[in-house]
Amino acid sequence: MAVRPFDEIFRDFVINGLPASGPHHPEKKDIRDSLNALVAGPFPDNRVIKLNNANEGTENNIVVSASVEIPTAVYQVLYILNVTQENTGPVTISGAINRKLVTNTNEPVPAGYLKPGMAVLCVDTGSELRMLSYGDAEAIQDAAEAAASRAEDAAALAESAAGGLLSNFDSVASVEASNIPAPVNYIRTAGYYAAGDGGGALYKRVASEPSHAGKVQSADGAWWELTGWQSDVKKFNVITTPSDSTLALQRAVNYAVENGGSIPVSTETLYITEPIIIKPTKTVPEDILSSDVHFKDYRAIDIFGSARHKIKAAPGFVGGELLRFTYNDTISTQAPMWSQVSGIVLDGSDLVDTAILLEWCMNVEIRRIGVIGTARGVRNIGYGVSNIERSAFRCSSAGVDFSEGGGDSWITKNDFYCPSGVPPFHRTDRLV
Repeated sequence: MAVRPFDEIFRDFVINGLPASGPHHPEKKDIRDSLNALVAGPFPDNRVIKLNNANEGTENNIVVSASVEIPTAVYQVLYILNVTQENTGPVTISGAINRKLVTNTNEPVPAGYLKPGMAVLCVDTGSELRMLSYGDAEAIQDAAEAAASRAEDAAALAESAAGGLLSNFDSVASVEASNIPAPVNYIRTAGYYAAGDGGGALYKRVASEPSHAGKVQSADGAWWELTGWQSDVKKFNVITTPSDSTLALQRAVNYAVENGGSIPVSTETLYITEPIIIKPTKTVPEDILSSDVHFKDYRAIDIFGSARHKIKAAPGFVGGELLRFTYNDTISTQAPMWSQVSGIVLDGSDLVDTAILLEWCMNVEIRRIGVIGTARGVRNIGYGVSNIERSAFRCSSAGVDFSEGGGDSWITKNDFYCPSGVPPFHRTDRLV
């Protein structure tokens, strides 16, 4: 018999809406059928029964209780079960219902799948409680994390592609604190310590740590090397120690020696406490007109300023010269070739013997420099050739000293402001 609605069972009159038909008296059978239907719902298999796990069993035998009668028919209701222990093997349910707990593919539950606090939804098949949802939780988590990582990489790739594989940073410190995605091959800093301090530079990604100081390492372990042919001292940490720029200037020189290029002196005064050494790191090739000749192969160092920039000996200076162009005795007796110093003032502060020392140097160009506060301006040791022009020297012993070497050098259009009785230059019988 079909279940009748409550409005029909408890109607006011025998004929609904007709008072003359007399009062209606519900039948008990109709009331029971409708109440049972209310408890069961419109369909007999849509109920959820809670199986209460009070942690009275073991990790592989879960003892449960229920507040309602367990139906005998299979696939009649859904059961929800709380988990209190991690399983170590196949699981059985006992107590209010006795069944094996299996996956939704009817396989034993793997060890470690059930975790404390987990809620399991299952259905009674007659011999098992089959979980409606099952999966490798760790695998699902790993897959989700991998998908998130791929999404981040894709976003980084899109960002770097939009920027031409170039990322921008405020300073060297911000690079050191950043993880830079693999697609980025170049980074640009707006300054060394802060944007606009003059130490900004372009760096390229390299496979290993460079041998010179023109480098920075990002937080992900990648190495980045300076690019370009100018190695301004501000790119080598000159800013925080204005009273002693020795290390920054030497680093700039070493970078130029290693990679070729020039060293602009862009700071008004660079104070140094010991000589700056300029020497090659590999043997100069004999064939100077090879098919692929570059001046960097001969370590041609170009140090220049704009006539108002100065390299000055700081108080406590130790050493005989401000700049020493020399040879590397571990590989060769040849010093840098085709080097140049121009547009700067060299101030020895009356602490230094020589402004520029040339040891076995070939084709050195010295132009538009000023030398003050030294005994000698330019000193040459060993065979070498240099051209000194349009410069000014105020030295206590000699503006130019070729008494120990110098070769076929030229000294033209210079001004010498030496004390009375001091010759502008010393030389032997070599042509000057």
